Amino acid sequence: MTGRSTVIGESPARVRTGRRIARARDGFTIIELLVVVSIIVILAGLAMAGYRNSVTFAQEGVLHQDLFRMRDALDQ
Repeated sequence: MTGRSTVIGESPARVRTGRRIARARDGFTIIELLVVVSIIVILAGLAMAGYRNSVTFAQEGVLHQDLFRMRDALDQ
């Protein structure tokens, strides 16, 4: 036997396994959705801060290179 209880006269394919259908767990709760959305917002904020810093560093690099070229041109 597999441990399942069988009803006399019914085939094993028609016997219920004892599991209930949980209708309340079909979706997500509002708390779960709020937690996920807040995590996404935090990660997006960190990504935007990193992006802005990289743009600022790139602009400063270009300015430094331009200043070097101008000094070199003045020296010549």
